[in-house]
Amino acid sequence: MVPKRVGIASRSQSVNLHDLANVAGALNLQIQRDFQPIWNMAATVAAIPDPEFIEPGVWPIFIVDDVGTNGALGFHLTEHQQPYALVQSGPTWSLTASHELLEMIVDPSGNWLVPSTGIAVSAAGAVVDLPGAKFEYLVEVADPSEAPTNPI
Repeated sequence: MVPKRVGIASRSQSVNLHDLANVAGALNLQIQRDFQPIWNMAATVAAIPDPEFIEPGVWPIFIVDDVGTNGALGFHLTEHQQPYALVQSGPTWSLTASHELLEMIVDPSGNWLVPSTGIAVSAAGAVVDLPGAKFEYLVEVADPSEAPTNPI
């Protein structure tokens, strides 16, 4: 398997190259140790000193002061078939970068749907099947661990 190449770059004054390098190291460990054995997908992450000069073929994660979407700390999508992510700077930016990285590796376009039987949450809080109901679920990676109470 050929690993995806991801670069993490800052467009925020609050995140410097040293911070990016530390987080890139942690993300590489996370991919190799925790992610690749389960998802059978690989990637490498490098800290990029200048966000304006990213080598072709490298999927960028940009750290910005505002992602421009109310309530969101980050998101990923494609522009001209080139995956990229925006992550809002702040105390948990590394956690959001981890989440967006994993989702970007699994679903570069952010639109992978999986058909399945419908489910719902009952009034008692239990997950129940909805017989006969069919849904398409968006594949999401590591959403529970994205909570700010779980920083890396």
